[in-house]
This record gives sequence, structure tokens and C-alpha cells, in this order.
Amino acid sequence: MGQKAARGLGGYGKRKLGGKMAGFADWRKKAGGMCEKAIQAAATVYLLVAACMVPLYMHDGYYGLGTAKFQLYRNVGFMALPLMVIFAAVKAAGGCKGGRRRLWGREKGGNGTLPGVWIKDKAGTWLPELFLLAYGAAVILSFCLSSYKKEGLFGAEGWNMGLFSQMSFVALYFYYAYVWKAEKEAVGVILGVSGGICLLAVLNRFGFWPVDFRGRSDTTLSTIGNVNWLCGYLSVLLPVGTAVFWGSRREGQNGGKCREGRKGRKWLQAGAGVFTAAAFLCTTVQGSDSGFLIIGTALWVLFLIACRDGAEMSAFQDVFLTASGAVFVGLLGLRVFRGTVEADSWITGIVLYGAGAVTAAAFAGRLWWKKCGGTERAGERSGMKKGGTERIGVKKGRTGNDKSADAVQQGRRLSLMRKMGVLLPAAAAAICAGLLAAGTLGGEGMKESLPSIFIFSEEWGNGRGGIWKECLEIWREQDIARKVFGVGPDCLKAFLYAEQGGRPLLTQIYADAVLTNCHNEWMTLLMDTGLLGLIAYAGFLVSAAVRFLHKGGTAGAAGALAIITYTVHNMVSFQQITSTPLLFLAIGLAWNSGCIKRENRVK
Repeated sequence: MGQKAARGLGGYGKRKLGGKMAGFADWRKKAGGMCEKAIQAAATVYLLVAACMVPLYMHDGYYGLGTAKFQLYRNVGFMALPLMVIFAAVKAAGGCKGGRRRLWGREKGGNGTLPGVWIKDKAGTWLPELFLLAYGAAVILSFCLSSYKKEGLFGAEGWNMGLFSQMSFVALYFYYAYVWKAEKEAVGVILGVSGGICLLAVLNRFGFWPVDFRGRSDTTLSTIGNVNWLCGYLSVLLPVGTAVFWGSRREGQNGGKCREGRKGRKWLQAGAGVFTAAAFLCTTVQGSDSGFLIIGTALWVLFLIACRDGAEMSAFQDVFLTASGAVFVGLLGLRVFRGTVEADSWITGIVLYGAGAVTAAAFAGRLWWKKCGGTERAGERSGMKKGGTERIGVKKGRTGNDKSADAVQQGRRLSLMRKMGVLLPAAAAAICAGLLAAGTLGGEGMKESLPSIFIFSEEWGNGRGGIWKECLEIWREQDIARKVFGVGPDCLKAFLYAEQGGRPLLTQIYADAVLTNCHNEWMTLLMDTGLLGLIAYAGFLVSAAVRFLHKGGTAGAAGALAIITYTVHNMVSFQQITSTPLLFLAIGLAWNSGCIKRENRVK
């Protein structure tokens, strides 16, 4: 009897203990959910600060603008980044239990807590993540081995691309690519703010200043500042917004399943279209020839992407018509109103006289493509069925052979367009290379007959030729450690004036100014973080671009366009607090929202 009572009491105790454990588990789950929501909210705030507030923020007009923007980015980052990094690390460690190759925990139902995804996706590579981790390690090593740690922590004043900034870029990518819950509204807010910045820049260029910023000049526009900084900002936001517009037009070819869906798509198309027009207009009139480099690169890459499908090509033609119209209006405005700068560069002149013809040709080509049935997808042209009924897109009464012939003809047309899109730029590049060689190595008569852009000298590219030549010479003279690891993140200024102060580049050309970078991002990284840092950084961008192109879709196009356009532009420019963080955000968000497909997630 006593034994039965004891057994009964023991069972009661176990049930009571089990109830307490269950209550503790529920409390822990609720506390974890609250912490997760708080960190996600902090990450959303930091996203909006980096993408919206930093470009808008001004402390004392244009005086100390770069430093003020960095201080905002840094101060908010001090609060948000540690939480984001710790949260991502905890989730990564929890997701790797049991030897499974995944980054985060299991996906729970249709609205799980986090997107549990495989590290190795169907694009078949870990390379972007591995290269980025290697870049972070290279930056840390460069800083530890640097003789200029004080300067290397936050970077040169006004530029601030030191250790903190570089490591924040790594954290931004990993968090927003793999942890943050994608919210389309955030992208809409970012593009809306960017569109306002572009329109303000256009007004400023033509002499209208709704707000009279202190320290303004002919080379300062909007809330970004110098036109070089504005071009860096546009090298990221213009391709992203253009890809969103292209994607909305492509999806619009198929209509919507419900009235709400069609209405939302129309608003998306309208908003993205307005942004695209504003961004191309701003890039045209801002006053720097590198703006045309941004325009040409973005449209060329998007054209090659669109050559895969009839509907995608139709959407590209809508984008091209919008862009060419904005360029024409901008150049015409410069010619008529003159603005605050003369439209007298040879590049501006060539584009001005050709922009009207290109716009007219784009409109005619759009009509011709539509008449040829180019808006239909290849599957629709070949009579593919969906849900047991033939998809709309072919004329009634046509036989299967007619449809197949149309599909084959459209495929050949797109193939020819893709080949032309590769061969013509390649031929133009070869001609430019030949002219550059002739202008650089030829006699005085040849040099006098060519524009200055084809004569490489110390004055080439507003002095970039001399900077590149001098910096490469300095790098070759360094010991093996500095060649591999560099002089320290954003320590080029400190290194040059401490150890190379007697060079003509500093005593003559930059006697009244301060040289902080090479005006070439990759060359600057070679000097700052060495060969190791440059290879890792370039490897990340190249492998990420290839992965985006492989994935396709709107997000894939946005990621690829942002990487390629930014990289091409920064061959004559540099990292900035208003552009480089946006690049890593764009890459991370694009990979988060569209390139990790449902079938790649852990069930």
C-alpha cells in the first residue's frame, strides 16, 4: 500500500515538474520571439537609415557633408550591428546542429520565423559567401599589420572607408541576405526617397533651389553633394529601380489573377516607371560624363538579360523607351536652358544629337515588336497549356505548326539580338582601345587629331592618369607584406603623406588638395588592403553577379545590374558612404527576396 502511494506521489511530482518545464519552454519561446521581433525592428531601422536617412542627412549644408553622413551611419550602426551579428550567429549555430548544411533554423509552416535555407543553392556555389568572408579576414589582417591604426579604424576624414565601414558591409550582406524578412514596402520607400533626391538634383542643376543649402556651388547637387558622389549613388539605385520597373512590366504581360493583384501591379509599374524616368533624367543632367557610363552599362546589361524571352524583351523596350525619352529631355533642357553648366563636352554633344533619333527608333521598334507578337512568351507561342486550357497569346484558328514556327522565329530573333548585343560593344571597345593606343603611342599629329580622352597621359580623366601611374609605381616598390596586405583600410592618405610626401604627385599636382584615394576603387583596394583584399573583393562581386544572372527574375536582374553598373562606374571612382553600403544592401536584399527559391529551403 505504501509503495503504491509512493508511486502515485512520484507520478504527481513528475507531472508537476513537467508542467513547470512546459511553462518555462513557453516563456522562453515568447521571450525569444520578442527578442527576434526587436532585433528585426532594429535591422529595419538600420536599413532605412543607411538607404534613406544617410543620403538625405545634412548637418551644416555642404560643409563636412561626408563626415556628417558617416557619423549618422556609424552611430546607428553601433547600436544595431552588434545585435544583428549576434542574432545571425546564434541562428547560424542553431541551424548547423545535427551536421546539416544549412544556415538557419527550420522553416515552420507558411509563415515560419526565419527562412531556413541551404548554403549551397541550385546555382551551385558558395563562392560569394566564401569570398566575402575572405575579404573580411583580409581587411582585419590589413588593419592589424598597418602602421596607421588610428586612421584605419574609421578611415580618412570625409571618406571614412576604414575597418568599421568595411566590416559593416560584410555584416549587411549576410544579415539582409539570410536573416531579414523581406518586406517589399521597404524597397518602395527606398526608391521613393531616391526619386525625390533625383528630382531635387534636376531642379538644382537648372538653378532652382527649394532649400538654399550652405556652401552650394556649381558642382554640388541635392542632398548628396559633389556630382562624383551623386554618380556613385546613382550607380546603385538607378539599376535597381530600373530592374524593378522592368520586372513589373514583364509580369504585367501576364495580367493578374484578381482585381487587387492587377491594381497593385499597376501602382508598382507607375511608381517604378516614374523613378526610372527621374533617375535617368538626373543622371543625364548632373554634369559628369561618368553618368553616361552608368546609363550605358545599365541598359546594355538589361538588354542582354532580356534576350532570353519575348516578354522580357518587350518589357526592356518599355524601359528603353522611358530611359531614352528622359535622356533626350535632359539634354534638350541643358541645350535650351543651359542650367548651371554648359552642355559642351564632346560626349554630351554626341548623345544630344543622337538622343532624339534613338527615342524615335525605340518607339518604332516597340510597335514593330508588338506587331510581331514579341510580347508573348515562347511557351505561349508554342501552344503550351496551363491547367488544361491553352494560354492566351496566339491568334485563334492557327495550327500547331504555325505556332511552332512562330516560336522558332522568335527564338532566332532573340538569339540574333543577343549576338549583336555582345558583338557591337566588343567592336566599339576594340576601336576605342585602338584609338587609345594610337593617341598614346602615336606622333604629335595623331594626338592633335584625336579627342583628349584617347590620349592617355598624366592629365587623362581629370588627372586620373597621373594618379594611377604613380600609385602603381608606389605599390611595386613596397615589400611583399604590403603588396599582399596593403597599408591598412582607407590608410592611403596617411601612408602617402607620411612616407611618400616628396613625390611630384603630392607636391605639385595635389599641392592645394588632399589625395585620399586612387579614383579607381580596385586600385585603391590594392593599395589599402593589398592583393589579398582586392582578389577577395573582386571575387565576391564577380561570383555574385554570375549567380544572379543564373537565377534570373526581377531580383536576379536587380542584383546583377547593381553589381555590374557600380563596378564599371567605380573603375573611375571610389567607395563612398552614400553608395557602397547601398550596394551590399542591394545584393543582400536581392538574394533574400528572389534568388533563394522555395525548393531550396529546409523543410
